[in-house]
Amino acid sequence: MEQNELSKRGADVLCRLSLRHQVDFTLAAQRGDGIPEEVGSAIQSIDGGQSFLDDVRSQISQTLLTDILDRLDPSSSARLTDELKRFAPSTTDTPGTASFAFDDLESLHINEVHEVLEHVDEHTVFLALKGSSPAIWGKVFSALSPESAVAMRRKLEISAPVPLASVYEAQIRIVSAIRNLIATGKINSPE
Repeated sequence: MEQNELSKRGADVLCRLSLRHQVDFTLAAQRGDGIPEEVGSAIQSIDGGQSFLDDVRSQISQTLLTDILDRLDPSSSARLTDELKRFAPSTTDTPGTASFAFDDLESLHINEVHEVLEHVDEHTVFLALKGSSPAIWGKVFSALSPESAVAMRRKLEISAPVPLASVYEAQIRIVSAIRNLIATGKINSPE
């Protein structure tokens, strides 16, 4: 089946799931895991769901997930993003880092934010900020040089909207960098 058609059907199926099942589906796909059994059962109960499961063979690739998330309507996309921020599990077992989420960046000291920014590329920061609060923007801008902060602000303000999946993936990369820095003792856990 063509990827385009499969992603359309995937977005339709995802929109019909409960918000909790949408989160479980997305997180499992992000990790490269198979579709959780409970989510698979919910998908089977949806008209066309079994056919979708048969086509993806219970495994959602990163590319397909990105295409599916990009097809969600803005309201569904925003709701899912908010839930993902609340329920995203840790990608590491290091004590003190398990519950760190992107919005917790605000609780880091400005020097620690600067350290984090040294470990991620500028485009990743840009994408992550597209889906974040003004408070996070301010924290990041404070950690940048004045020239870099002005340039980033301009880029954020004049750029077109970016896909939800891109924002979420960038935020995950930054949280992963933060967790690594906490684990190595280069920055302190805010907890």
